[in-house]
Amino acid sequence: TEWKNVYKRTAVCVNKEPCIGKHHHKTGAKWDFDEVTIFAQVNAFIQRCRELTEICIGRLQFVCSSPLVENRAINNASIPKFGGTSGPQIMKSLSGIEQTYTSHVEQLQKVD
Repeated sequence: TEWKNVYKRTAVCVNKEPCIGKHHHKTGAKWDFDEVTIFAQVNAFIQRCRELTEICIGRLQFVCSSPLVENRAINNASIPKFGGTSGPQIMKSLSGIEQTYTSHVEQLQKVD
């Protein structure tokens, strides 16, 4: 990630030059931080954003017929029809997946 690379490059530069203290003398101070600690919250936030993106992508897959969608134009959009002898079974499977997904989204909406 770019922000972590910027931190590493800056740390290298800071550690090359002697640190000048408040009274203009060299302190010898260096950047010696635990990167895991520094970036733990940022990494956790990035992971949450990725998970939210996955939820949104999944949500788009079922937007046509979802009861959670208030826009009637979107809600009444046609679902693709599957023909042949397997068509009804495919539709039943998709409907089951959609119901399970909708249930999980509703549970997520209740989380504080």
